[in-house]
Amino acid sequence: MLSKKIFVLVSLLLVSFLLVGCGLTTPLIVDNQAPVITSIAVTEAEVGILYTHYVEANDPDGDALTYSLIRNPSDMEIGKYTGVITWTPNSAGSFGVTVKVSDGVLYVTQPFTITITPVTWLTGITVDPETMDLEVGGENRTFIVTANYSFGNSQDVTHACVYTQPTTGVVEVTAGSVTAVKAGTDTIFISYTTEGEITATANISVTVSRVRIPMTITVDLPTFTVGGPYWFTINMIPNDDSGKPVKASFEWPISSETGVKIEGTLDTDFESVLTFTLIGDVFQTEEFTMDDVTVNFRGTFTSPGTYLTTIEVETSPDGDLLCGQDITIIVEGSLEVGDNYGGGIVAYTDGNGHGLIAALTDQSSEEGIVWAIEANQETLVTGTLLTIGSGSVNTDLIIEQNGGGNTAAGLARAYNGGGYDDWFLPSIDELGQLYINRDVIGGFADPVYWSSSDYEPIAALGQNFSGGSQSSHWKRNPLQVRAVRAF
Repeated sequence: MLSKKIFVLVSLLLVSFLLVGCGLTTPLIVDNQAPVITSIAVTEAEVGILYTHYVEANDPDGDALTYSLIRNPSDMEIGKYTGVITWTPNSAGSFGVTVKVSDGVLYVTQPFTITITPVTWLTGITVDPETMDLEVGGENRTFIVTANYSFGNSQDVTHACVYTQPTTGVVEVTAGSVTAVKAGTDTIFISYTTEGEITATANISVTVSRVRIPMTITVDLPTFTVGGPYWFTINMIPNDDSGKPVKASFEWPISSETGVKIEGTLDTDFESVLTFTLIGDVFQTEEFTMDDVTVNFRGTFTSPGTYLTTIEVETSPDGDLLCGQDITIIVEGSLEVGDNYGGGIVAYTDGNGHGLIAALTDQSSEEGIVWAIEANQETLVTGTLLTIGSGSVNTDLIIEQNGGGNTAAGLARAYNGGGYDDWFLPSIDELGQLYINRDVIGGFADPVYWSSSDYEPIAALGQNFSGGSQSSHWKRNPLQVRAVRAF
């Protein structure tokens, strides 16, 4: 092609010379135009990834074009006739390139810079935490999934992952959250796929246990009054601690204000299945197997105030605390006749914190009730006394003879005012105290009330609330009944 152009050029020059020699003065002008590059250079690539750029050019004269590089990385190549640049960069950075396109006579160049960045690809995903220990009951735990890349960078992809829902029903999983459903173990499978379709996987191992219910202690406490006695109950419910060998204890209650010990007596009721023994200042049990336990206590306190203690249950012999429950004992000042208390009205006090409580109303109807059943109305009840403090035993003796049916003693014992079941028919001296304080107590019918003190086979003693006399009355006579209880 080049020799052809030279030949044409020489011929033109000869013709021009001849024409000039013939008197023609206007020279012949030959017009050749340079090629034009039309493509836009590719200026970005990644380390290790093949770089390809197709250089596109045309020649206005239709001349054939050739392609070359006049500035380039050493291992970059270009097709001489195709203009295709290929290169696999092995390091990051900026690299200058100049492309030359020529038609054999004229040429054009295109300089540009290629920026090479480190290639980044997904190397894996991690999940935090990888294991979970949960409890049944809807407990929710969050987690994070992180995608890691070859260049050392990472990103949170928790909400872009695919989660395989376990079929066991142990847990329920959503993006970033696990909810415990039932006891058991399971594995949550997680996958993440990049736009380049590279996939990585991870998993979370989950153990779900039943919610442990520790033992509990409840205390049913009344408000105490100086003198008492009063009963209270401690209930121990083992729950998941059932069957463990344990010991229980609590210290002698002390004042919340002064730290001084409460004055009086406190002991386990004889009907309780568990006994607390006072050793020094501590009530404690022998070792026993934890089960549902109810312990009844009887307390008689003589110092008013607020007193504190804590009952504790520990494993035996290790002494690990299973449960503790604070106990607050409130002891109010001494009672006075006329005070509403213990299901009735205080009718008598002995000055030492003890006394009698009278029912608020009569237990008998207006017609009254007999002292003994017909078969025993001429039979003495042996052992009944007259004195204060004997009425409860008297009542038991009468009921033993006559049963708990329709008699004065049976009616008094059956009364449960205030929720108490220790009411009784007062002895004649106790009934006399009710008469003395009748105006404060109130509600008495007229005129005669039965006592629990027997007098002779056919008669028992009664109190006249009209004139105040105490006398015997036939057991078949219907008289009034006012029950009492002791404190």
